[in-house]
Amino acid sequence: MTDYRQHRPDSKARLGVAAILITSLAITAIVYEMTRRAGTRSIQQDLEHAVDNQAASLGRELDILLEVLYSSRDFFYGSESVEREEFAQFVGRKLRQYASIQALEWVPAVPESERTDFVNRVRASGFPNFEITEQRSRKMLPAATRSMFYPVLYIEPLAGNEQAMGFDLASDAIRFETLSRSRTSGQVLATPAITLVQETDHQKGTLVFVPVYYQDSSDGGSRRHRGFVVGVFRIGDILETALAYLPNQSRDIDISLYDATDATDPSESILLHNRRPAVDSAADKRYHYSRRIWVAGRTWRISGTATELFVATRQSPFPLVVLIFGCLFSMMLTIFVKDRIDQLVMLRRHNRVIVETVANGIIATDANGRISLLNPDAERIFGYAESDVRGRSLSLLVPDLVVNPRGELADRRRKGLDGDIVGRRCDMTGRDRKGRAFPIALTVTEVEVDSVYRFIAIIRDITEEKQMKQALIETKERAEESSRLKTEFLNTISHELRTPLTVILGNISLLTDTTELPPNPEEIAAIAQDIERSGEMLLTLINELLDLSRIEAGRMTLHREKLLSTNVIDEAVEVVKSLAETKGLHMVSNVEPFYCSADPVRLKQVLLNLLGNAIKFTESGVITVGGRERNDGVEFFVEDTGCGIEKADLKCIFDPFRQVDGTATRSAGGSGLGLAITSKLVGMHGGRIDVNSARGEGTRFTIALPQV
Repeated sequence: MTDYRQHRPDSKARLGVAAILITSLAITAIVYEMTRRAGTRSIQQDLEHAVDNQAASLGRELDILLEVLYSSRDFFYGSESVEREEFAQFVGRKLRQYASIQALEWVPAVPESERTDFVNRVRASGFPNFEITEQRSRKMLPAATRSMFYPVLYIEPLAGNEQAMGFDLASDAIRFETLSRSRTSGQVLATPAITLVQETDHQKGTLVFVPVYYQDSSDGGSRRHRGFVVGVFRIGDILETALAYLPNQSRDIDISLYDATDATDPSESILLHNRRPAVDSAADKRYHYSRRIWVAGRTWRISGTATELFVATRQSPFPLVVLIFGCLFSMMLTIFVKDRIDQLVMLRRHNRVIVETVANGIIATDANGRISLLNPDAERIFGYAESDVRGRSLSLLVPDLVVNPRGELADRRRKGLDGDIVGRRCDMTGRDRKGRAFPIALTVTEVEVDSVYRFIAIIRDITEEKQMKQALIETKERAEESSRLKTEFLNTISHELRTPLTVILGNISLLTDTTELPPNPEEIAAIAQDIERSGEMLLTLINELLDLSRIEAGRMTLHREKLLSTNVIDEAVEVVKSLAETKGLHMVSNVEPFYCSADPVRLKQVLLNLLGNAIKFTESGVITVGGRERNDGVEFFVEDTGCGIEKADLKCIFDPFRQVDGTATRSAGGSGLGLAITSKLVGMHGGRIDVNSARGEGTRFTIALPQV
């Protein structure tokens, strides 16, 4: 009778074909999505690079304008009496050189008691209609009486700015608030966005106040306020001038400039200027990026949104090609596999018993354990040809297999075979032709053919399996170690977060109840200082975590510049100098002047991390920072006379989740991320960082960077 099942379509084969089709299509979809996301990331990175360049260009333009104001202030310090013609000649050159400056002004401080004499002197100098004025009801009227006036006395260029002549800056609340803070603190400060008195184009402007003082030695050297050098800037002109240096990077980006000084949320920022792209194209809000810029006491934010043209010129057709090719390949592969499976199904029907018996290597023996057959896999495993071992004992290939003294493997239960191995897997040791021992999995099956008992030994080389198992064990141990380090790191971070938060919350409670406020202003100031220091600690910790996250994600971009070594080190030393002096440490700078190519912000961050560590772990002695040129590049170093580092701990000090002392009760605070970030930043510059230290003998960190 014919078995009808032999002619029924093989459902498993169909499932296999379907599985291959589904798998290949799924792989195609995954690759398509990966390439699409990679393209999206590339466009976003291009936008971020362009906005970063624009922010850098705007920052440089603002620095230049501030330098003009500083030089004008120094001009007044050089003379107790600056005449109008001298002022005009001095600033005229600056105005011709820098088109972004709307006007430069000299604004003296005029007490009410000197108002009449002041006005008369100005009128006698060639301005018969001069008056100290203020703006009321959109008209320029004589200023009301107040204790101190700040009128615009000199203004260049005068043409086009006549209306600002004599305008009292103290009459406007925004201008007065900024100049008061500048006069009191001695800092250079900018106003929020204002409408200039002389503005006719509806463009927002800002005033930058540079205080000027008398140098009076009669009262012990205290300073008396003389007035202000004031820069009048149209914000749009500044942005347009800065972007003019980068025409190709801004023509298809929608650029906006905001004042984010008092904003706790980006939506609260005040729009200062919007620059539409040169080519008319709708904005694609999927791609957006912002950078902050610090301008004379204020925080500006430059924001760029890609246009459809920006996206279209950078969008790659590769994801679509992957999708089409993947679908075609999946169909062709499915057809090919189906044909092969059909052939294999036919072959399997003729060789079902053999296929179900074979695992890997097959060795057939007679009842006495003498080898009669080796299949090709067994020959490959042991390195013997079948003719070399036919008739010899199976123990030649499997020494662990003990055969009774008479050589009988059959009827093992009665004739002394050690252990019952038939029908189950046994892990043993095999030996190949070269004498190499290796692990094998052995399964012995007893078969009867024509009343003759034979044994089929199915052998598999499990060397890779053992190695994989060992690798899994090692991976598990590494994972456990990683988990322990992360737990230790989280405990440290938790401690570092709780400490300043406890100070902040504890001190805030002293200020929330108006009936319990400390009566002494010094106590309130001390409480505020504690809160500020704790906030700075939190900000430092968060910045370190964000820096490490951006580096690990590959989202941090370096902006290299040609830097002078002495400037870099002097700036870093100036930041930590007071901290070192507080601990009684002596700072020594030993640097040769040379140029290097590096990101100024990140290089300074590296040096500050190393100097901060040196101060933290040095109780007394000297901290030396310096640099020199080498044949293959440049070198910076930071050396201290602190507690040093154990030799066993040197290999792990740059790991982000490992600390020499990771307990919450360690003597020195900090997240432990500083050296990890430092090492990664140096690596991003193409350099390396080395450390030499011994317990009790101080530490020296050396940074080697490639040549300019």
